[in-house]
Amino acid sequence: MLARALIVDNDPGMRTLLKGVLAREYEIQQVESGEVAIDLAAKWRPEIIFLDLVMDGMDGHEACRRLKQLFVTDPPAVFLISSSTQAEDLRWAFEAGADDYLAKPLRVAELLTRSRLHLRLKRLIARSCGSAGEGNESQDAACEQQKAYTAASEEREIQESAATVLTSLAESRNKETGDHLYRIREYALRLARELSLLPKFARQIGPTFLADIFRASPLHDFGKVGVPERIRFNPGRLTTPEYDIMKQHTVVGASILQRMASRAHLGTFLPMAVEIARSHHERWDGTGYPEGVTGDAIPLSARIVAAADVYNALTSDRPHKPAWQAEPARDYILERGGTHFDPVVAQCMTRCFDDFQKIHEQYQQADAPGGPTEDAPKLVMIAST
Repeated sequence: MLARALIVDNDPGMRTLLKGVLAREYEIQQVESGEVAIDLAAKWRPEIIFLDLVMDGMDGHEACRRLKQLFVTDPPAVFLISSSTQAEDLRWAFEAGADDYLAKPLRVAELLTRSRLHLRLKRLIARSCGSAGEGNESQDAACEQQKAYTAASEEREIQESAATVLTSLAESRNKETGDHLYRIREYALRLARELSLLPKFARQIGPTFLADIFRASPLHDFGKVGVPERIRFNPGRLTTPEYDIMKQHTVVGASILQRMASRAHLGTFLPMAVEIARSHHERWDGTGYPEGVTGDAIPLSARIVAAADVYNALTSDRPHKPAWQAEPARDYILERGGTHFDPVVAQCMTRCFDDFQKIHEQYQQADAPGGPTEDAPKLVMIAST
């Protein structure tokens, strides 16, 4: 049975283009205004809504807010679509409850990939809520124990599946190689294990923390959905307005993940992902963003990922620089312990540096992130008008 998708756009040409792309995978309804979309969604209950930001009458922000309010449980995934990449438009979109933001001109492959992932995630969240609500009535202790074991196995399976889907979604949004995200999580896990050997962190970092940081760390840049490619892949220095847009990814990512965490029973990795997404650009001395917090006020998970992320960035090719050698990258982290990085985290990196080098060798980049090259296959584009 096909999933239900609602297209909301006052441009008939765009509705036709979107329907042509989506019709093989979705049962489609299309309307020209937010007002009509609200009435139809209440009766038809679509699973995914593609909503244009700029429309006559009710705009996409208000329509998104009202559509989300229609559904007490199991709301549709809402994609806001716009040619705008202004920071305030992105912020309003996610404050209105949007699950994703697609900038025109749309890439067909990206649209399909991200819609499939959102659909899978939506169904996993619904499944997790259903599992959490099941009773455990049983006739004897053995039966109750078996049910509890089955429920725990189901919960672990759902969590692993959700983490995989979210990581894939992060990869599709950021156009990073999978190896980049795999290295981040391996670096973060190795640092956390090293920290757990210290008395200061022995109680805080146990098996649950280690499992959570492994699942959550690839989601550190989840909010880059709305950062334009011209900014993300700019080989030069960003202007102040461009940098302000880039910094929004911390707040946007935390907002999206927090909304998921509030409606899903997916264990503790999503709340940790919220911490990491919001705070991995904070600095030990308070000069980071978005809030400028200092020292131990920065969540430990974010302090770990901050060091792992910078080390990975230094040792990877980027549009504006070649990859550094491992030793200078390690020294960079160590020298900035106490200013940029937690000094204890920086010291721990030096103690497990051999493992960092092994991880890097294991996950060599298949290609350097930074957008498509001239030899890359061209993606079909949907018009930006």
